[in-house]
Amino acid sequence: MKKKTDSPFQLISQVEIYSNPWVSLREDRCISKDGNDCIFGITRVIDGIAVLAIDHNRDVHLVHEFKYAIQRRSIEVVCGGMDTSDPSPEFAAQRELKEELGITASKWSYHGAIDPFTSVIDSRVHLFVAEELQFGEINREEIEDIEAVSYPFDVAYKFIEKGVITHAPTILLLQKIKILNNL
Repeated sequence: MKKKTDSPFQLISQVEIYSNPWVSLREDRCISKDGNDCIFGITRVIDGIAVLAIDHNRDVHLVHEFKYAIQRRSIEVVCGGMDTSDPSPEFAAQRELKEELGITASKWSYHGAIDPFTSVIDSRVHLFVAEELQFGEINREEIEDIEAVSYPFDVAYKFIEKGVITHAPTILLLQKIKILNNL
């Protein structure tokens, strides 16, 4: 939960510049604790989830997906935004894993939430690990250009060192699992 009372800034005005169902941009004009005028551009992105799926052989199941914002393909854990109809982050994680890779899991663990870009973006990403996997039918959204890929954990981890994996939630989840499991 956000604490607004801790802010050293007094909000003077707030103007929404742009908004769609996933992203909004606003301009906040404030006065700092020293009395100076300041301006902040804030992008609000709906909260999301990131899921690292690991099978009994310690292979990780990822997506190789074209990401329009960066104009290239990216190897990542399953990620997605939380729909307003999702009752919880875990529900959203289960939905996205099923949609993108056709995977359901019997064992889920929550690994906290991160705020990836705290200076200009307001968006939390909830981190999950899915294990005891069952593979079924994929049900992707029409616009998604996703290839399912799997790698032994050690290979995926080396992709971080080589700069092949650059997606922050993916890096964090792989590093957390390596540390927690002494891999």
